[in-house]
Parts: sequence; C-alpha cells; structure tokens
Amino acid sequence: MTLRQLRALCEIVRHDLHLSNAAAALKMSQPGLSRQIQLLEDELGLAIFKRSRNRILGVTAAGQDILRFAELALRNTDNIRSVGRHLKDESAGNLLVATTYTHARYVLPAIIPAFARKYPNVRLEFWQSSPEKVIQFVQSGEADLAVVTSPDLHVKELAFLPFGTYHRVVVTPPKHPLLRQKRLTLEALAAYPIISYGFETSGWAKFNHDFEARGLAPNVVFRAVDADIGKKYVELGLGIAILPHIAYDAARDKPLRAIDASHLFEHHTMQLCINRDQFLRSYVYDFIEMLAPKFTRREVEKTLAAA
Repeated sequence: MTLRQLRALCEIVRHDLHLSNAAAALKMSQPGLSRQIQLLEDELGLAIFKRSRNRILGVTAAGQDILRFAELALRNTDNIRSVGRHLKDESAGNLLVATTYTHARYVLPAIIPAFARKYPNVRLEFWQSSPEKVIQFVQSGEADLAVVTSPDLHVKELAFLPFGTYHRVVVTPPKHPLLRQKRLTLEALAAYPIISYGFETSGWAKFNHDFEARGLAPNVVFRAVDADIGKKYVELGLGIAILPHIAYDAARDKPLRAIDASHLFEHHTMQLCINRDQFLRSYVYDFIEMLAPKFTRREVEKTLAAA
C-alpha cells in the first residue's frame, strides 16, 4: 500500500467519481489512475468501488471505511511535512481561512492588517462560501480554519470555538415612521416591505414562524445574499432591511438609520472551526487569538484535546 494509491482513491471521490478529472488533478493518465486503485483493491482483497463494466457507480461500505482512514493518513502525512517546514521557519508559510460573506466583510478586516504586519512572509488566502461548504473545507483539510455562524452540525473531528454574537437591527431611511416607535414590534415591521439577509434555510423557517405565530404575513420583497445590497435597496426606497448589527456602521452608512431588533429575533453565535487532526502552525494560533483574545494557544490546545 502506498500514499500514491491512497491519494488516487481520495482524489476520485473528491471529483465525484470522475476518473478523467481526478487523473488530471494528479497529473497522471486515466489508465495509470485505475491501475493504482486496482493494486490497492488486490492488496486488500476487496472492492472499494461499485462498478458496472468499466464505470464507477459508487463507494462500497468497506470502501467508505477505507476512504476515511486514507484521508486521515494523507492529512497526517501533510501534518508531518508541516512540522518540518514550521521548524525551519516559524514565521513563513500559508494560512487559508474559509468564511462566509458576513465575516469576510465585517469581522475579518479588523485583524488582517495587524496580522499581515506581524507575519509579512505568511501568504493569507480566503475562500468565501456557504456555512456548510466552508466547514467542509476544514473537514477535508483544504482550509486551516473557518469562521462561521452557529453551525447546525456535529462532526467529531471538528472543534468549534465561540468568540462572539450578533443580533438583528432594522435599517431604514432617515425620518422613517418606525424611528418614532419606542419599542419595535413584529406588527410594525409587517406593515412595510422587508429586505432580509442572513437567514439561512433553518433560520428562514424561524423568521416566518415568528410572524405567523402572531397571525402576520411578512411582505418580504428581497432575500438578499449581500448585506450591502440590502442597504442599497433601502436607500432606493424598496423597503426596510433586517440585517446583522455588525453590518451597520453609523459613520459609514450615513444615509441610513438602524433600530435595535435584538428582542424580536434570535441572536447568532460566531464560531471558529478547526480540524482536531490538522497541525496548526504558530501563526494560526496568533490569528485565532487576534480574532478571539480569550482563545490563547493554551485554551485552543485544551479545546482540541477535549474530544
């Protein structure tokens, strides 16, 4: 059994069982890739893939177990290489952070300049996607860490470090009638066209339920995927926007006003996601502490060790 064979297996699965794509990613021929899998199956004495003639249809039950350990073996191989590189130069390397739009736009910019000054030889890279996808990047070892909001899943190899919360505000134009209310209500919101942002699938159901429980039907005219777009459409007069409070800045958003809605909608927890099986270089711990000062290296290592 060789790392080449394990890498071939993982790459085929990563490319949704498309041999040509996996072979291209590994810079080898498709027959050569198939040969690596055949050698692995011959040594193990079992089939890893379900096949119909020359076509791969899926992964067998035994193959799923083998795949899990193959991924772990490759990750540990990368960890060993990382240890070697780290000992040669602790202040140089790569840091890949996977995150969602809200954090990329409103949370991470606060620490990036300071981190870049401290580690000028570390190449920072950011991948923006959905909460589910950025967590997958950490689980697969592609990303060093993820910054997400309240992930609704539990994966044993992942650790989640809560570092803050955000609540909702209602963003309006100046002199809007809602600004004269002493305490905002759902009834008052339901009277106006609404621009929503940041309510993922499960959150959207809760959003609707909050209104429906009071016999109300919210008039949502725009489900935005970008808080800045939501604010722009408030300026254009399309409606009022329900946004995370971190997306509103009185100095930056001068044409707009914000009303606290923390009593109307649930708060959300911002979390760092780390793979327990992945080696973290010193500058990764520093990045984490800059973002969440309470999570010193000692605290992070304690959390990762507490399986």
